[in-house]
Amino acid sequence: MSSAYRFGHFTLDLAAHALFSDDTPVSLTPNEFALLVIFTQHPLQPLSRARIIELLYGQEAPVTERGIDVPVWRLRRLLEDNPAIPRRIVTLRRVGYVFVPDGEYGYR
Repeated sequence: MSSAYRFGHFTLDLAAHALFSDDTPVSLTPNEFALLVIFTQHPLQPLSRARIIELLYGQEAPVTERGIDVPVWRLRRLLEDNPAIPRRIVTLRRVGYVFVPDGEYGYR
């Protein structure tokens, strides 16, 4: 992956550990940044909650599968035009989540 990942009007700058909306910095916690990196490394790939936790915290993480829902919700508030109807981080029932960079793939 290059040092910058572009999706929609966002740029995730890996070298600077920063997210920009157009040219405006978006404040992210370290955990939100790490979660967004995971999603951008796996675009259009359904990821189970267990897999996200493993990638984010390691195999022996003391986090339940539902424990990933709050960090995803927080990230959605930053990335989505309407977090109640997510188009970039889409919930797949009984599976987990899928990151849709352009928000138009058709996952619903």
